[in-house]
Amino acid sequence: MLKTFFSNLLVAGSIALCAHAEELPKATGFVNDYAHVLSPGVGAQLNSELAGLKDKTGVEVAVVTIPTLHGEPIASYARNLGSQWGIGSETKNNGILFLVDIQEHEMRIQTARGSREQLTDEVADEIRDKEILPAFRAGNMQEGVISGTRAIEHVFDSSVNATPPKDQTTSIPITTRERTSNEGADVEPQDWMYFCATLGCVALMFILMWIIILHIVRAQNRSYVRNVKTRVQNLLNEAAGLVRNPDTAEERKTSLETLQTHFSSFQNPSSALKASWEEKANELDTIEIQVMSLISRIHQDIRRATQEREKAEKAKKEVPELLKQIPELLQKAEEKLAQGTPSKRAQAALRKARKQYAKAQSMYTGDTSSLNWILLLILLNNAQDNCALAEQQHLPISDDLSFSRSESPSSLSDSTSLSPSFGFGDSGGFGGGGFDGGGGSTGNW
Repeated sequence: MLKTFFSNLLVAGSIALCAHAEELPKATGFVNDYAHVLSPGVGAQLNSELAGLKDKTGVEVAVVTIPTLHGEPIASYARNLGSQWGIGSETKNNGILFLVDIQEHEMRIQTARGSREQLTDEVADEIRDKEILPAFRAGNMQEGVISGTRAIEHVFDSSVNATPPKDQTTSIPITTRERTSNEGADVEPQDWMYFCATLGCVALMFILMWIIILHIVRAQNRSYVRNVKTRVQNLLNEAAGLVRNPDTAEERKTSLETLQTHFSSFQNPSSALKASWEEKANELDTIEIQVMSLISRIHQDIRRATQEREKAEKAKKEVPELLKQIPELLQKAEEKLAQGTPSKRAQAALRKARKQYAKAQSMYTGDTSSLNWILLLILLNNAQDNCALAEQQHLPISDDLSFSRSESPSSLSDSTSLSPSFGFGDSGGFGGGGFDGGGGSTGNW
């Protein structure tokens, strides 16, 4: 009896594995846009680029967008899909799969063993964080797919021409000037007095030159210090006018008082030495930089306060309209969910929308003189979004661009409601590579 139980369990597991394999779609090209994220022109362009990448480097990259994975882990789905499609060379296992799950807000760059030497997990993470997720989070799905695909292409395009040209150092001939000297011709002074007089004149000349240069340097430093003091005084006056603005933070006023005290205590050096003047000039430069930085921060305070007021005024106009519209949206969503059995996600989104609307009502019915209009607008916008999300989550799978788990690969490839077929061109399809021992990078937005 125990033997029969294990036999049945083995048969059931085999059937489950076969059923899972049949759920995977059939590749129609390098770009397979089952979620209809890309426009036809963009899809065809990316498909052409990936075909060219295969011809140039031998690396095969597949881009797949899926409406939903129905809760299946994206990493295991990507490995199974890449292995069934045979992405990459059969001998090199150099395939890459860029997979996007729209409903679960997940993406993954799956790399086979042979492609990880260049597209490491660290590089895949960098592409995910810099090229893909920022665009997805901004709601621009097509831009994220384009940026991510071209970033992957760039990794392998640059490797083809990665060897830089060898440095060709050109030797520059150094010319030397031959100097003739009269060897053995000793010059003996005939008049020691004449020699001493000449030496004294030279020394006196150097002393006079030093005095003149010192005077010039001192005059230049004095002029520089005078000019900087004027600039600093003007900047302090400008800052003093700005801090009177009510939008300026108190800490800015304290910083200004400290700088004014420091500047008022500044004295010109009594010494004529160059080092003393340079020290004072550096001190003034430091004060000037600090005052300029303070003025910049004051302008930022004023600009930020002005923007907040503008946002509050805008929110003050929009909030009453949203308070009237959202009850209708809630009623519409409730009627939608009443049709059939609502999903858990749709129910959760509707509950969240009700709570957000109730909180907004309680805020609005109080004292509006100190009301945070921006926060209230955000709360109402979130309630509006959750109403729409509840309706979207309740859509039947056939209307949500999802392919049913009961559909076979043949029905997926023949259905016109799925991705447009961009084709493999002259390549004839993928090369039969596998994804065992590979890596990758997963992200959410």
